[in-house]
Amino acid sequence: MSGNEEKVPGSAQETDQTIPAPVPGRPGKAVPRSRMSFNIAATLVLGVLLVVMVNYISNRHYSRSDWTKGGFHELSDKTVKVLEGLDRDVDIVVFISSSSRLHGDIEEVLDRYGSHTSHLGVEIVDPDLDPARFRVLQKKYKVRSGMVDEFTEMSEQVVVVRSGDSSKFVNVDDMTEIEYGDDFMSSGDAEIKGFKAEEAITGAILEVTSGEKLTVCFVEGHGEWESTSWNEDGLGTAVEFLRRDNYEVQTVDLQQAKAVPPECAVTVIAGPERPLPKEHVELLSSYLASGGNLLLFLEPIIDGEEVLPTGLEGLLEKVGIGSTNAVAIETDNDRLLVGGGVGIFVTLDYGEHAIVKPIEKFLSLWTLARPLTVIESSGAAPTVLVKTSESSWGERHIGESDSEDGVKKDADDIEGPLTLGVASRLPEGLMGTKPERDVKDGSAEGGRVVAYGDVHLLASGVVEDPTWVNRELFVGAVAWLTERENLISIPPKEIEKYEASLTIRDILVILVWVLVTIPGLVVVLGVFVALRRRR
Repeated sequence: MSGNEEKVPGSAQETDQTIPAPVPGRPGKAVPRSRMSFNIAATLVLGVLLVVMVNYISNRHYSRSDWTKGGFHELSDKTVKVLEGLDRDVDIVVFISSSSRLHGDIEEVLDRYGSHTSHLGVEIVDPDLDPARFRVLQKKYKVRSGMVDEFTEMSEQVVVVRSGDSSKFVNVDDMTEIEYGDDFMSSGDAEIKGFKAEEAITGAILEVTSGEKLTVCFVEGHGEWESTSWNEDGLGTAVEFLRRDNYEVQTVDLQQAKAVPPECAVTVIAGPERPLPKEHVELLSSYLASGGNLLLFLEPIIDGEEVLPTGLEGLLEKVGIGSTNAVAIETDNDRLLVGGGVGIFVTLDYGEHAIVKPIEKFLSLWTLARPLTVIESSGAAPTVLVKTSESSWGERHIGESDSEDGVKKDADDIEGPLTLGVASRLPEGLMGTKPERDVKDGSAEGGRVVAYGDVHLLASGVVEDPTWVNRELFVGAVAWLTERENLISIPPKEIEKYEASLTIRDILVILVWVLVTIPGLVVVLGVFVALRRRR
């Protein structure tokens, strides 16, 4: 081919030249690559900005709806009013494992709490998923734990509500209504009938933000267990449980005081070693008549071979409680501890009362307890809290324990079952002027008494061990005496169960649909699409 030969358009000589890509609607004109890249980038940026703006607006202006039957997760007007009126920060820490049946419902309820206030901080700590964080917060809030066996540790399942220096622990029992099966101890058969976390948590928020702490006073001067001692026979651990439930604690020496201080919402007498003198009992009687509340742990006062009276017998008769000069003996082998003897035993026989309702199927531990009685003709309305078995009795002859035959039941001993705890209050006719320290807007009735026949309920190694419910007997009694168990009333949400009953034919139909029909329809649709694309 000669050098002056003309190039033919479209020939091989021009194969190295770029042929412009046609643009739809504008044939023959190309779009620069840089402009296409800019358009794509701008589209992506605008799309991201749109998503961010939508999320921002939805975060600032949104509404929650509850599609469950009966509005299971919907908050009551009382709770919404409390949350919207918060003027101080409240922190809530949930120490409940994600494996718990309540975990999801509590998390949902707290999410709804947060939508009504900016003063609420919530942290859910799972001991299984984040054990390190759990340990840190467990020590900070003093959440108790114990070894169930050699390899298994059980931690307290609680929700901690805290504001400033005030805190309140909400237990699982406070958030549920549980129905136990008859064979609960062997099968663990229990069913949650009601969910009342909203009532418990909202009540706790009111407590810690009220700025008011009720005072629990411990009497001293008669050999009582010391509220500042952390020894095994001290009340330091029990007192710590009171403080974490937003109570103040102080001591009262009746030998120096002319009256029980009016700020004492509850006065505790824990295991006196000698009978109380008459003048001290009169101070307590005046305090009770003016609306005060007493919590008594009436340990047997043993002098040689006999059990002495407490000195409180006359006061207790006014509220329908009797005190015996004996020691509880239990011979039911199922209730005795290995190596503990017949004076140390467990029980799960409880009465019908708000104090013991949450623990009706759990064990409490008792050591050398004084049996109590109920006096029906007093005009009061005493309620039995705790009892022993039919095979127990009240031993009046303490010296028999040193004999070769050991302790045995005699004709003048007290027949079982024995009463170990009683709750009551003064009849209206014996009530005096109510004190100025009324709880909850003047609604406190006062004049309430709870008496247990054992101070070892509060021993440090026992009250902090989650194996026993001794702590619940203590803090439950204080809550009832101060009427804090009904700080706010919100009806529990009923948990409805839905069961599907399938026959063998129903199961076969489901299997055919899942394994044959649905996959077959997908295959047919795929073949149809493939044939259409070939045309």
